[in-house]
Amino acid sequence: MPKLNILLVDDRQENLLTLESVLTDPNFNLVRASSGEQALLKSLKNDFALILLDVHMPVMDGFETADILRSRERTADVPIIFITAVYHEISYVLRAYKLGAVDYVTKPFEPEVLRAKVAVFTELYQRTQNLIEERELRQRMDLARLSYLDVLNRLDRSIVWEASVSDRHLLFVSQQAEKILGYPHHFWFEDPDFYLGHVYPEDRPFVESLFKKALEFGCDARGEHRMVTADGRSLWFHTGIQIEQIKVEGDAPKLKYRGLSVEITELKYSEERVRRSEAKYRHVVEANMLGYVFSDRLGIITDANHYFVNLIGRDLDRSLIQSLGWKDIIPAEFWAIHDQAIREVKSKGISAPFEVKIVGRNGNLIPVMIGATLLEDSKDEYVAFVLDLTEQKRIESERLYAVKQREEMLSVVSHDLKAPLSAILLYTSLMIRKDLSQLNPTEIKRMALAMERGAQRMKRLIEDLLDVAQIGGVG
Repeated sequence: MPKLNILLVDDRQENLLTLESVLTDPNFNLVRASSGEQALLKSLKNDFALILLDVHMPVMDGFETADILRSRERTADVPIIFITAVYHEISYVLRAYKLGAVDYVTKPFEPEVLRAKVAVFTELYQRTQNLIEERELRQRMDLARLSYLDVLNRLDRSIVWEASVSDRHLLFVSQQAEKILGYPHHFWFEDPDFYLGHVYPEDRPFVESLFKKALEFGCDARGEHRMVTADGRSLWFHTGIQIEQIKVEGDAPKLKYRGLSVEITELKYSEERVRRSEAKYRHVVEANMLGYVFSDRLGIITDANHYFVNLIGRDLDRSLIQSLGWKDIIPAEFWAIHDQAIREVKSKGISAPFEVKIVGRNGNLIPVMIGATLLEDSKDEYVAFVLDLTEQKRIESERLYAVKQREEMLSVVSHDLKAPLSAILLYTSLMIRKDLSQLNPTEIKRMALAMERGAQRMKRLIEDLLDVAQIGGVG
């Protein structure tokens, strides 16, 4: 505790020394003033608990000094003890009281009496200061509580609440509760079990366990649950519950629950959407319909799905996969195509699909189509989609072979068709130009047989042509 300042005012040094010797105390800081003027100056710089003021002084006597001290706000309430001569100045005592003196001491004084008077007034001063400090502290606490409540009531999407441990009757609920759940503020205090009663029925056992955990273990119990709004909707909350002590003067400390329930419905639904998207993504990645390869900006493979791992004939060992680069599995003849695709990804965020070959299990080259795109919110990582073209290339090769065979067959057939067709046209022309009555039956039969053989040969050639057309897959 700081020392109390006491101002001693007397124009005679021996009197000041006497006062100091009588009042010396480790709790006091005794300040001298040898005139009224000095006393007024020192009172401007220091706060005093008590002033001992000699009445009879030259230039400015004690009464004038006291009058000025009382006129100043800083010293208006400082108690003054006048020191006066027994026989010559007692007539001025009444004047001293009118000027605000709280007591007087006559010269010569009894040391014990003076110490007793000083002790009374310094104790009163100390108590007054304590009361002032306590009042200021209470005011600061009240302001702090008002500010705290204002902050609590402004917390967006959050409900701050307090409840008694005995019956969970709510003691405090922030104003956001009515805005979020729709129940009038006073409803929360009327029903002792309002909070738990408006938790979603399936979630009540869990919230009940949070209360028990906070009480039994004295820890912050947290969890997610739903609450039912006034219009029947259910909202998700993340709630934390802890135990606090209520200190009541004169009584043993009591316990209370303090909780914070933050509304997270949108976040919960967003998490569910993300979870579903991730599930779909994992399903697609592991569906073995396409190869998915994740790479960094240097072309080093960081991850891949089963399809791709099986395609290149590597064991599904992440450490082995992650040691590969694209150029480790793409022959040098295709590096220019690969580099062009990387440049497109860096500049546009996506590359056009391109065809290359990659090295398979036994060193064989596998034709593939690759497309790449930057990962969302990344400038250094991209994902490539790899499609094995082996089967497509085989089918295409067979188709091209069939087309070639058809074209060759068509060439042969078209040549072979000319001979029977020419014979048919020749005999038909002769029969048209000549009178059939002039021809003998043997000649007519020979011409008819020649035409029949030509027609049969044309029929076989046409049937072969149709077969070839079907093999080629086109009409």
